[in-house]
Amino acid sequence: MKIFIKYKGKSIIELKFEENTPYREIKTMIENKLLVPASEQTLTYLLSEIESKIADDQLFSSDFKHYCFILKRNADSPIAEDFYPEISGSYEFFEACKEGDINKVTNLLANSPELIAEYSADGLTGLHYAACSGNIQLFTLLCQFGADINQISKDGKWSPLHMSCIQGHLGITDYLLRQKNIQIDLETPINATPLHCACLRGSYEIVELLLQSKANYSIENQFGKTPIEMAANKEIRELISKYMGTAFELPGIFEGKLWMSKFIGKKRVWAVLKPEEGEFLLYKDNWDRNELLESYNLDDFQEIKRCKPKFLSHDFSFRMTLKNGTKENFYLKTEESANEWVKSMFAALLYRQNKSRALKTKHFISLEEFPVTSEVNYFSFEIEETIGKSEFSTVYLVKKKDTGVLYALKSILKDALSKQNYTKYAVSEANILKSISFPYIIKLEYSFQSERSLFLVMEYCSNGSLSNLLKKIHYISERIAKIWAAELVVAIKHLNRNNVVFRDLKPENILFDSNWRIKVSDFGLAKGNVQNEDTTSSFCGSPAYFSPEMLNKEGVGKSVDIYGIGCILYEMLVGYPPFYSELIENTLKKIDYGKLKFPKYVSKPGKNLIKKLLNRNPNLRPTYEEIECHNFFEGINWDLIELGTSAIDFQGLNYT
Repeated sequence: MKIFIKYKGKSIIELKFEENTPYREIKTMIENKLLVPASEQTLTYLLSEIESKIADDQLFSSDFKHYCFILKRNADSPIAEDFYPEISGSYEFFEACKEGDINKVTNLLANSPELIAEYSADGLTGLHYAACSGNIQLFTLLCQFGADINQISKDGKWSPLHMSCIQGHLGITDYLLRQKNIQIDLETPINATPLHCACLRGSYEIVELLLQSKANYSIENQFGKTPIEMAANKEIRELISKYMGTAFELPGIFEGKLWMSKFIGKKRVWAVLKPEEGEFLLYKDNWDRNELLESYNLDDFQEIKRCKPKFLSHDFSFRMTLKNGTKENFYLKTEESANEWVKSMFAALLYRQNKSRALKTKHFISLEEFPVTSEVNYFSFEIEETIGKSEFSTVYLVKKKDTGVLYALKSILKDALSKQNYTKYAVSEANILKSISFPYIIKLEYSFQSERSLFLVMEYCSNGSLSNLLKKIHYISERIAKIWAAELVVAIKHLNRNNVVFRDLKPENILFDSNWRIKVSDFGLAKGNVQNEDTTSSFCGSPAYFSPEMLNKEGVGKSVDIYGIGCILYEMLVGYPPFYSELIENTLKKIDYGKLKFPKYVSKPGKNLIKKLLNRNPNLRPTYEEIECHNFFEGINWDLIELGTSAIDFQGLNYT
C-alpha cells in the first residue's frame, strides 16, 4: 500500500510499504527520506475535521481509510524552523547530491543557483555531501557553480576539507589543496584543523598531502592536543615527527628551577635540558653544578604530559614517563612556565627521534632493483578517483598535471609487501612491464617510489574489465569473443616467447581500452626468465582458475597460460568459470577430475578448442600455432591481430 505525507500544506513524499507495517517503521522511512529524526516526528490525519495523532503501535493496512497524513516536527526541536525552507525549496537538490545524480544537480543549479550556498535540514551544503561521499565529479561540478570551499556546516564542525579528511577521501583532499583560496588550517571548535581529522582517521597519504601543503602541525584542539597526539598509528606519528624535525633547527639548551616530589615533600632543583647531548640533568642549585642529583637520558623518555592542577592547588605540573615505566612529576608556580618546559622537552625529544631515525638507513626501504623514472613523483599527478583496491595496493585514476593526460596509478604499500614477503613480486611486475611493449599488454608509463610506497603509472583503460562486463551482460557472443580470444592468444604468446609466465589469467586482469581492445594487466604474480622446460613451484592465483598442475603442486610451466586462455574463453562464452561451484572445495575437485559442461548454444568448434586448452595434461595442450589454426578462429586475420587491429567493428558493443 502507499500513503502521502504533507508538511505545512505541501505534498512532500509518497511512501510504499507492505500491509500491517507498524507506525514506528513508517517513522524510520520518513527519517531516511526527509532527515527528520523519528523522535521528532508526529504524524496526524483528519477524522471528522478533527486532527488525530497516530499511536506508535498503529498498524498500517488496507482497512485504514486514511492515505494522506500531516507531518509535524515537535515544537522542542532545535532546528524545527530550519526544516520547512529545505523541504519547500532545496530538498530535491540535497537528495540529488546524496545520490550523486550529476545531471539532476546541474539542472537544479542552472534554474536555482542560490541552492549552492543553502543548508540542508541537517546543516550541510551540497559540497559537504560530495566531500562526505568522496564523489569527485560532483564535488568539482559544485565548485564550478561557485560553491564556497571553506564554508562551515551549520553546527560549526565541518568544512569540506575537514569532511574529506575524516572520511579518508584522498582525491577530494588533493583537489581542495590545489585551490588558491583553501584555508588549510581552518579551525572548528570540535574538530580543530583538517590535519587533526586526517590524523584521527589514520590516513597516511592525506596527512602527507597536508604536510606537503604546509599544514600547521602545532595547533592544539580544545583539549590541548596537537595533530601528532591524535595520530591513529605509529607511521603517521613518525611522518609528522619527520616534518617537525626538518622544520626546526637544533633546540637550544633550556634550564630553570623546578620542584619535584621524589624527595620528602617538594624539593626545588635546577633543571638543565640538553637536546644535542640527549641529557636532562637535575642539580641542587644553579650556582653549584658539581652536585648532580639526577641524570636522565632523553632516549629513555616515553612521554611528556601536562597534568591538570589538583583541587585547590596553585601548582602547575607535568609528568615525565620513562620506557621502563618510571614516572616523575615536576611542579612550577605558573601555567606559562609549565607549558614552556613541556614545549621545550617535546621539541628535544622530537629532535632526538629524528636524529636516531636518520642514522637508521633501513627507515627508508629503497628498492634499488625497482625501476625509477626520475622526472616524476607522486605530486606530478592529480588524483581523480579510486578505481580499484586490493590487500597490498590501491589503484587511482590520476591526471598528469603538466599534460592533463589520464593514467592509472597503482600504489603498493612496502610494509604490507615486506610482511608477506611479496616485495619480489612488485619488483618483478615493474621490471616485466618496463621490458615489454605490445598492443595487448598494459603499458607502464612511469614508475617511482616514496618512503612508504611503490608506484606504477600505467595507461588508463576507460572501458573497465572483462569481469565488470560479464557482470552486466552475463556472456559474450562468439563473434566478439573470437576477437578478444585471438588478442589474448597473441598477447600471451608474446609473453611466453619473452620467457614470461603470467600465471594469473582471470577476467579481472583483462582490461579494455577506449577502442575495446584487450589489455592484459596486473603482473603481480607473473614470473620472468622462465625457459621452455622450466617450471615454477609457486602456488598462486585465484582458486577458480587454478590449473590441475598448480592444484597438485606438480610445477608450473608456460602451458599454464594456455590453460588460462581456455578459462577466459569459456567464461566469455558461458558467463562463469569452467568448473565453477559456490563451494571452493567442490571447484577444486571439479578442476582435478570433474566433467566439463557447456550450454547448448556454444558452437562445436568453441567446445572443441576449449577442451583442448583445458586438457589436464600440460604436455597435451595445443601450441600457439595449433591454436591459431583451429577452425574456431576461422576468418581471423592473425597479421592484423598482431598489429593491434581487427576486421570487426566494436562500436556496437555498449553495455553502459
